[in-house]
Amino acid sequence: MSRPKTATVVPAPTDLPAPPPAALTAPECSASSSRNETLRESVYYYDQNSGAVYNSQGDLVQRQTSAPAYAHSTTAPPSVSQRDDARVDEKTSAPASRSTSIKWHPSTRGESGPWHRRCESSGKDSEGPSSPTSWSGHAGTSTPTSDSADLLRTLPSPCFSRAVELELEEDDDSPYPEVRASVSNVDDPSMPSITFRSLLLGLGLSALASAVNTFLSQRNPPIQIVAIIVQILAHPLGTVMANVLPIRSFSFRLPSLRKGRNAQRSSKSYTWSFNPGPWNIKEHTVVLVAATTGLNPSYSLSILLAQDLARFWDDRRSFLYGLLSVCAPQLIGLALAGFVREVLVEPASMIWPQNLSVSTVLNTLHAEEDAVHSNGTRRMSRLRFFNVASLIAFVVYFFPGYLFTALSIFNWVCWIWPTNVPVNVVFGAAHGLGASVLTFDWNQVVYLGSPLVIPWWAQTNLFAGFVMGIWIAAPILYFTNALYTAYLPILSGSSFDRFGQRYNVSIVSPNHSTLQVDAYANYSQVYISAGLIVAYFGGFALITAAVVHTTLYHGQFVWDRLRAKRAMPDDVHARLMRKYASVPFWWYGVVLAAGLGMSVFLTAAYSTHLPIWALGLAVLVPAAYMLPFGFIFA
Repeated sequence: MSRPKTATVVPAPTDLPAPPPAALTAPECSASSSRNETLRESVYYYDQNSGAVYNSQGDLVQRQTSAPAYAHSTTAPPSVSQRDDARVDEKTSAPASRSTSIKWHPSTRGESGPWHRRCESSGKDSEGPSSPTSWSGHAGTSTPTSDSADLLRTLPSPCFSRAVELELEEDDDSPYPEVRASVSNVDDPSMPSITFRSLLLGLGLSALASAVNTFLSQRNPPIQIVAIIVQILAHPLGTVMANVLPIRSFSFRLPSLRKGRNAQRSSKSYTWSFNPGPWNIKEHTVVLVAATTGLNPSYSLSILLAQDLARFWDDRRSFLYGLLSVCAPQLIGLALAGFVREVLVEPASMIWPQNLSVSTVLNTLHAEEDAVHSNGTRRMSRLRFFNVASLIAFVVYFFPGYLFTALSIFNWVCWIWPTNVPVNVVFGAAHGLGASVLTFDWNQVVYLGSPLVIPWWAQTNLFAGFVMGIWIAAPILYFTNALYTAYLPILSGSSFDRFGQRYNVSIVSPNHSTLQVDAYANYSQVYISAGLIVAYFGGFALITAAVVHTTLYHGQFVWDRLRAKRAMPDDVHARLMRKYASVPFWWYGVVLAAGLGMSVFLTAAYSTHLPIWALGLAVLVPAAYMLPFGFIFA
């Protein structure tokens, strides 16, 4: 939380009676900017005889054996929240240099009867005792009308000073409005998360989504099960399990590793249940995290398909080879991601816009009924709005997905001139530049990411790069016949031979392992399309640009974070997560060792012809680029 701001309390005129203590309760202030600000009131009572300080509930928060120098005077003691001996829960979370406005109301009461105001003062307290400007001359009697008066009558001393500290502070929330609107800044540590329901649904939906996405990844354009579908499926299933499963609890005790008399004491007892309570948002999140780990097919799948299919290598390998090829890079990537979580996850500036929509859906599905506005009028609740929007999206997609599939790629120009080559080159969608493509298919729109959550500057950057590379550079290469690209489709991911046909790899590599130079010279060199040339060029340029961008704009931040020279401002959600035990770094080291061990075994046991030093280089290169590309995505 950033440094609080001061709310100055203006003293009342000397010719008017001061307001009662109830009037000192400050209303909540509305923020004038994107930050949430609240005027917080802290009330303390100082016993001028004994030097003790009590809070508004009558609890002793500071005790002194002898009266201080300011006892029996109208001078206010130091701010309670700044004293070292104050109780921990009475201290504010603001820094010690905060500035508060204090208004003291020294009063005395007898055995019975009203309170008689003696004097009043006001002043600011920054880092030590306040220096108020005393002023007197108040006439009349002031009787407290709030509950504080009843609390004061129960305190054990007849002479008290009432301190009201007013502090304008910012709520402990994210400084980014899109994060505040999507992610909650409160947490309930008692809410269960790792339960039988979350584990069963997480494993089941993860296996189902991974199998479906892997199968459909070879479709063009690919259809995938995204996170929101897993969320929608998991919510009713979890609700049904909460209503059907038995609520009986089972207690068990794990045996201790110690021996002797203290063995029974050191063993831990656990309570477990099929149904620990209502279906909650934390269980839903566990299911989502487990399922989304398998939503994206492994990149190793492309290697396995290229080796297995007859049109490429026609080299079928064993099941163990395929299993290790998929698991090893996944484990290495998981370990490397865990090593950089303090830089790419915990800081408040790392918002990861793609995950905000997921968090919004979670909060919507588990939100309380909010159909009644604060002024009493009715409005549509978030859950009802979500259901209506989902129904409309289902109906709309029914047309481009089933009834009229041409709406998916509405290329009307090529419909008019289907045999005109230049027209199809410029306006074609499959192998052309797509200059007139109009789509009504949401899958086409979100192919590179949802435009609803990606920042506009990132979308503008992406579109500008597309225009310069595909609509300007590629046509120049194609229409000038540079590198013989005019004989090929302008956009294609395939490689071709000198006859314009797909390149036959088996001719230049009969043993599927090494290149036969003579066969390559007799057959043909490799030709690629103009669009693929631009794509390769942009890929190599992107690597350098990412490093330069991160160094210029985020270099100092990364350096301070890694060297830990100073405390960096963490995200409020990272601070909330510190209530729970975090995954230690050695665990990520074990995962990394397991992934590297699988990779070494895979390289040595099978005829991959890859040296071990090349394997190490293949791991170090992506590890070096994790921070630059991580900053861009975050």
